[in-house]
Amino acid sequence: MQGMIFAIKEINNNPTLLPNITLGYAIYDTCYNSPTAIEDVFALISGHRKFTPNYQCQLNSTLAAVVGASTSAISTAMATVLGIYRYPQISYFSSIPSLSDKDKFPSFFRTMPSDIFQSKVLVNLIKHFGWKWVGVLADDIDFGVQAAEMFRKEVERIGACVAFTELIPIDNSKEKYHEIVDFIKKSTANVIVAFSCDANIVPLLEEIVRQNVTNRTWLATEGWSTSGPLNIIKKEHTKYWTGTIGLTLPLCKIEGFQEFLFQKNPVVTLDDTFISELWEDIFGCQWAYQMKEENKLKSNNSQFFLKKFCTGLEDLRKADHSYTDDSNFRVFCNVNNAVYAVAHALQDLQSCKNGKGPFENGTCANIRNFEPWQLLHYMKTVRFIDRSGTERYFDKNGDFLAMYDIINWQVNSKGVIQYVNVGRYDARAAPGHELTIREEDIIWNGGTREEEEAKFGGQLFSEHGIKGAKGAPHE
Repeated sequence: MQGMIFAIKEINNNPTLLPNITLGYAIYDTCYNSPTAIEDVFALISGHRKFTPNYQCQLNSTLAAVVGASTSAISTAMATVLGIYRYPQISYFSSIPSLSDKDKFPSFFRTMPSDIFQSKVLVNLIKHFGWKWVGVLADDIDFGVQAAEMFRKEVERIGACVAFTELIPIDNSKEKYHEIVDFIKKSTANVIVAFSCDANIVPLLEEIVRQNVTNRTWLATEGWSTSGPLNIIKKEHTKYWTGTIGLTLPLCKIEGFQEFLFQKNPVVTLDDTFISELWEDIFGCQWAYQMKEENKLKSNNSQFFLKKFCTGLEDLRKADHSYTDDSNFRVFCNVNNAVYAVAHALQDLQSCKNGKGPFENGTCANIRNFEPWQLLHYMKTVRFIDRSGTERYFDKNGDFLAMYDIINWQVNSKGVIQYVNVGRYDARAAPGHELTIREEDIIWNGGTREEEEAKFGGQLFSEHGIKGAKGAPHE
C-alpha cells in the first residue's frame, strides 16, 4: 500500500510524466475475503459505498484503474466484475494461470509472472541437476492444484517422475500435516517441490521438525521462499532447511522509498488508518485507547504487570522488522511497475492527436473524461522502462514476461539462515539460455558444496520410480 502511494506521489512530482494531471487514489482493505472485495470494487466503480448500477455518484472523478489484489482468489473475484465494465485491473502478486484467459478476464493484467513460468523454472532446475524422482506438495486451493498439475506434466515430459503429490490443507488440520509428513518420511524421493505460501506451509515445516525429517532438498516457490518460514526457524533447526533452493522476484532498488517508510508515524500521519496497527506489530506495544480493561493489569501471585504502551515516539530506524528492510522490497517492485504501467498508458492516451486516434473516425479519448475501455486499449500496448532499466510490457494474455532470482538458503556466521543469490531465470533470453545457475555457490542440505545427497536419491530410485509410476499412489 505504501509502495503504491510512494509511486503515485513520485509521478505527480514528475514534470514530464502526465504534466498538468494529478493522480489520486482510494484504498480499500479486502480482508482476504471475496464478498468484501466485490463490495469494494462496486464502491470504486460508483464512487459510493451503496452501489447503484451504471451510475457514477462522484462528479469530477475518473476511475482510471484498480491495482490489486494480492491473492489469486480475490483478484479473480474482482476481475469478474471489473471485466464487465472494462476497467483495467493490474495485480502485483496474483499468479494463477487461469487469470491469463482474456475471454473470462478481458481487462486483467499483472506484473507478477504466471505460475506457468514458475513451473517451467522448477522443471528446468530438475533437468539441470539430473533429478529423476521428486515429490510434490501444493496448497489445497486452485493455485496449488493447477501449479502441481502443470509441473507434473512438464516433469514427465523431460523423463523424470513424480513420486507423490500431497495437498497442504488451508484449515490448519494437524491430522493432515502429520499424515503428509509421515508420507514424506516413507517416500524415497529426496527432492521435494512445494507450491505454497508462508501462511499455509509454516505449520507443515513445524511438523517436519517435530518428526525429525532430514536429508531432503526443498524447492521453494516464490510464495514462501523469502518470507514467513525463516521467522520460526530456530538456530538448532537450520539443518532441516539448509540447501533449500527458491524462486524469488528480482529485487529492485528504488531511491527514497526506505526513507519514505521511515517517515511514517501514527502521530504525524493522521490520515493513515493502518499505521497504528502496524506500529503495534513492529514494536510489540498497544495503544492506551485500545487496551481493554482486562488487559491493563494481570495478576499473578499478587505481582502486577502492565503491558507496554505505544507512544508514537518509537524509532522505525532502530526496528528490526521486514517492513523497513530494503532486502524485502521485492513485491514493491511489482507494485511500482503496476502504477507506472497505468501512468504511461494515461500518458499515451493524453498524447493522442485528433484525426490519428485509435477510435472511431480517428478520434481520441479525453484525458479528463474517458471511458474505461479507452484506457484499456492503451494498457494493452503500453511500454516503459522500469527502475532496473528493463523494458516492460504486457503480452497478449496481460502478463509480464517472467524474471526470477534463484536463491539458496545458507547458514551464516551467526548461525541463522540467509538467502544467497545463485542464479537467474529470464524468459526474454534465447531458448535454452533462460536459466543460469552458479553451482559453485550452492550449499546443499548437510552443509556441503557437493550435490551427492540429492543426486544420489534421484539416480538410485529413478528406475524404480519409472516402473512404479503407473500404479503408485497419489500420482
